[in-house]
Amino acid sequence: MNRVLRLVCLVLVGWTCGERLVAQEVVYRDYGAMKDSLSGRMLDFWRTKRCININTVRRDLLWNLSEDGRIRESLTFPAKRKKHLDAKGIYRMCKEHVLSFCMMEYRPQTKDYLSHPMASAVVLTADGVCVTNYHVLANVILSGALKYYWPNDFMRMVMTSEGKVYPVCRILAADPVNDFAIFQVNTGGDRLSPIPLGEPLPEGSEVYHIGNPQGNLFYLTQGIVARNVSTVDKESGHAKLEMEITADYATGSSGGAIIDECGNLAGIVGGTYSVYANPQLSRNFQMSIKKAVPVKLIKECFSTGRHDQPLREALKTGTDTVAVAVDTVMYAVRYLWTYCYDKERHLTYREDRMVLVAPEVTLDMSYQPMGERKWRRQQGQEARMKRDSSLAYHLTPSFYYYYPQEQRLKNTYRVVDEDFLLRDTLCSPSWVLTEEEKSIGGYACRKACCEYGGRRWTAWFTTDLPGMAAPRHLTGLPGVVLEASDEEREVVWTYNGKVEATEEEPLYIRFPEIFSGLPAEKFPMILRLFALSGANNFGVSGYIEASGVLNKNTAPQVQKLLPSTGIDACRVTNPIERAK
Repeated sequence: MNRVLRLVCLVLVGWTCGERLVAQEVVYRDYGAMKDSLSGRMLDFWRTKRCININTVRRDLLWNLSEDGRIRESLTFPAKRKKHLDAKGIYRMCKEHVLSFCMMEYRPQTKDYLSHPMASAVVLTADGVCVTNYHVLANVILSGALKYYWPNDFMRMVMTSEGKVYPVCRILAADPVNDFAIFQVNTGGDRLSPIPLGEPLPEGSEVYHIGNPQGNLFYLTQGIVARNVSTVDKESGHAKLEMEITADYATGSSGGAIIDECGNLAGIVGGTYSVYANPQLSRNFQMSIKKAVPVKLIKECFSTGRHDQPLREALKTGTDTVAVAVDTVMYAVRYLWTYCYDKERHLTYREDRMVLVAPEVTLDMSYQPMGERKWRRQQGQEARMKRDSSLAYHLTPSFYYYYPQEQRLKNTYRVVDEDFLLRDTLCSPSWVLTEEEKSIGGYACRKACCEYGGRRWTAWFTTDLPGMAAPRHLTGLPGVVLEASDEEREVVWTYNGKVEATEEEPLYIRFPEIFSGLPAEKFPMILRLFALSGANNFGVSGYIEASGVLNKNTAPQVQKLLPSTGIDACRVTNPIERAK
């Protein structure tokens, strides 16, 4: 009897003293069983709901993504929380906002499906709009942009903390620079639990992380905001905002929630950077810097206002794609092209270019692939892993075909192995010849001036070389242009030598036989995705290989060069304003 009375008193004391003394139930979940049953639960959902697979998401990608990276749909977000919570309250309240991001593939050898967790994601709206890292969805985004499909790639899906699974049905926004993507899942009529969007946090603020490091589902860690950082790529000028925190996470946490002390979203996991005492040898590990995407960038995707500027040259959707004749080149003129595209920050782009000269047509293209091949052949085996330091290492896959007899300029562009016709126009600047002369590269040159494209141009041309040739649009002079610049010297072509065509190494000009069947109006978006995918820590080559857009027969040396978009990364949307 005394034992019963003591138990009753303890219960009454705990109840009267408040929630602090009430024991909370501890639930031991079998997360391994949740992972093992992923495929079965996803197949059940697919059969009953008849949802689309990930290749259909790739097919619809260009229509689902907005041109400027903003989401115009009217979405409802939960109100911000204001009450401070302890770690137990954070986990209890916020675990259901976090998702395990999973992949499902069909294995034709065994005729079954394989599913596994690969990253994390966060619920933003009850009807299934979520956010994760760009690099988590990069293979889907880049392959979908060029209509490349994986026949055995079946689903991308998310799993809740209760074990429910939902397939990805749309990708709504992608920011390769700041490394986040917004997508939607098919909830099958269910309502998900969205997390409120918080405010940017100052240094020292307490934060929590819930994610799935190395497949350890719904793992909680705690830390503080160590720094808020803005980094600007020195070549492209693109700004990247990062929140650095001390809470632990690892591979598989990508896209996981960074939560403030009230239970609002403060950001998502980005990546980690390891600090070594000997960084050259990656020895004596000392600490790991944890980088996160601040919530400020995610919230901006749902606001209106700024629109991206399209590529300066409008696409032409003509059908003139049958010119397949090959022209034998007499020689080529090599230039060092410099373009100061941002005077305030003194950002200058440099690229080796050349103009191939044939009697009926000239071609302005990048010199880098040819120069690299020549140098490697001359250097032999020891140059396999090196690069020619004399080359300006950029490759802009723009090609300018000029037909002197017709005064016609055709501008094509290649993304991986897709050719686009950007412009097909008459090009005949009105030049004024002067009596001023000088020698360039041992050739007697004469000065000419014109106004074209909103700039005043000066060109030096020679008649000592056969044919008529010039870089880009500076055509129409009775000779070969060896040097050119605008009045402000923002754009300059400097003579960099002559490339001879020989019997052992002939040069040819071949106009593309066919052009991409992708919609012309979507080209600026395609270019933006590929251009900016190289402007982050993960590297574009890894994205492209993972996305499967490189043909398996593509030579390894070509795979290393493609797709590079050079200066065009500076022409597309620049989120530098976000850093101000």
